[in-house]
Amino acid sequence: MFIRHYVIALFGDLAKTKIKKLEDNFDNIITLLIQHLNIPNKSANDPYAEDKIHICNNSCWTLGLLSITYPEKMGIFIDQIMIKLLKIFCVPRVF
Repeated sequence: MFIRHYVIALFGDLAKTKIKKLEDNFDNIITLLIQHLNIPNKSANDPYAEDKIHICNNSCWTLGLLSITYPEKMGIFIDQIMIKLLKIFCVPRVF
């Protein structure tokens, strides 16, 4: 799990280049990023909680970059993204 947030950040950097391989896999990448828009439950029993926060953070950042670079492709994902973002905004400890 540790490396996942770096891979997600790399997708964000690649979004700036508009490479064909990214465009060919766009829907799959967006779907995976949306799945990672979750704040983990605060639990001392979860050794990966911090990594999960980094993954969520980098997913948000990457979705933002993809939205800027490919606005025409993002429309079909907006509802799914907004549901996840609203849940994040409702978690008191993220402020």
